[in-house]
Amino acid sequence: MRISILGPLEVEGDAGPIAVGGLRLRALLALLALLALEAGHTVTSARLIDALWPDQPPANAANALQTLVRRLRAALRPYDVVESRPGGYALAVAADDVDALRFRGLGTDGLDLWRGAPLADLTAVPLLANAAAALEEARLAAVEARAEARLAAGLPVDLTAEVTAHPLRERLCALAMRALAASGRQAEALALFERTRRTLADELGVDPGPELRAAHLSVVSGDSPAPA
Repeated sequence: MRISILGPLEVEGDAGPIAVGGLRLRALLALLALLALEAGHTVTSARLIDALWPDQPPANAANALQTLVRRLRAALRPYDVVESRPGGYALAVAADDVDALRFRGLGTDGLDLWRGAPLADLTAVPLLANAAAALEEARLAAVEARAEARLAAGLPVDLTAEVTAHPLRERLCALAMRALAASGRQAEALALFERTRRTLADELGVDPGPELRAAHLSVVSGDSPAPA
């Protein structure tokens, strides 16, 4: 069984997708995601309870968690992968069977695993919101690393969508400027710098950092190499 959380949560068995319509309760999806993020390892009952009911746990939280576990097991049949462990529960699948865990080991080669916002529709759970933010940061770092490698190899790079989505991320903007200049679009690179400079000033009250300033200087001086 494979779990995909780099986008809306999906489950796939040997015969194809497993309909998750049976997981009607958001809490069941959240429980599956919490276990999938730690696939093969025990997640304590206390941590699961804190994550699933962060504001006001039910009167008998332990029983409520056990009920959720039973429902999750029923929804995932015939796959018996939700194990009871001393002090908690574990999802008995390999790390490679969870796309987010596989991505961590693949770096830039794992970017194709992404289908959308990680843990989509589950970020109302604070612990999952934090996990989603960490995954998105890892994705952006991989996007930047891939762009850097392509630029170094003289290959074209298009970061337009990423810069639009993350206008305050200076490294991303610097790479986008370099890519634009390398394709002969110096005016667009300079316009991007000016937009980013204003956004940084308006929203954060700061000036561009060293990497962004260096990219600007490179464009102005005409030092950006052309793609191969």
